[in-house]
Amino acid sequence: MMIHPDARPKARFSLLRTASWVWFAALASCGSWSAAELRSQDELWLVSTRSIGCVDAEQLAPDDFRVSRWNESECQWIDSSWRELNRTDSRTKWTTIYVHGNRIEPGEDTYHGREWYRSLVHSDDSLPPLRFIIWSWPSSQIRGQLKDIRAKYRRSQYESDYLGWYLLGTPRRPTLLIGFSYGGLIVPGALQYAADHRDGEDRTPPWSAMLVAAAEPTTWLWPDGRHGRAFEEVQRAIVLVNPCDPALKRFGAVDPCNRPSAVGYAGFPESGLPARAQADVSFYNVSGIVGRIHDEHPYRSSITVGGWITEAARAALDAR
Repeated sequence: MMIHPDARPKARFSLLRTASWVWFAALASCGSWSAAELRSQDELWLVSTRSIGCVDAEQLAPDDFRVSRWNESECQWIDSSWRELNRTDSRTKWTTIYVHGNRIEPGEDTYHGREWYRSLVHSDDSLPPLRFIIWSWPSSQIRGQLKDIRAKYRRSQYESDYLGWYLLGTPRRPTLLIGFSYGGLIVPGALQYAADHRDGEDRTPPWSAMLVAAAEPTTWLWPDGRHGRAFEEVQRAIVLVNPCDPALKRFGAVDPCNRPSAVGYAGFPESGLPARAQADVSFYNVSGIVGRIHDEHPYRSSITVGGWITEAARAALDAR
């Protein structure tokens, strides 16, 4: 969720921005893997919900999701299927799911996902074979700044259920969830969905989470909040907080009645978490790393953040 100074960008700027990303996506599709260094044992997938409206997750079917797989030899994304994505004979041993933030166009989603993949494997190249999923949701900018951020705030809540439905509908395996901005609302929402719908299973799943500049209301993480059980579903959670973030500073605009504060800006008292989750959740102030910006790049290019990513990944892997 980026709040720009100009509430009504000129149409020419929007068209140029869209055109530039179409051009960039075409250029990057064949040239970026030399930079991203896709390991031969890994898989890269794109799961898109951009064609799904705001519906109850219980009404979803696997064919509602658009699934693509990166084919390195053909240097392009190839249409695939839910069945292929979740096949049990895959040589990969675990999964990472990256969820982007607001105002991300098709093409931008894969770029940001690849960069997070790069940060992950560069932080620890000894990690086992990986299935990396870019979770793409309908976040293209709409006209009107407040209309845009409020519409995506509402959509994020539906998207949480879609991701939670996916987690419960696939074979159990170690999984790291990374969410940026509104992705940092979608991830705990998905974990809450899982907590509400797991059938009497007491054992915590082999999942971990990293919330980056999370556009998640702080009140939602309290034990009686909307996502109060989210962190009970993970082996490890790391929340990166930046009190200098200029976009999250204005997060209250998404709900003028309640004026919530964002977890990624204000943080959260660990004592306020459920007792069983307190030892497994850490909040880190990264203002000295990131500065006054709401952008993914400073996070994923940081060696320190890379170490935290590895820590979260290893926690999920050790629990399998």
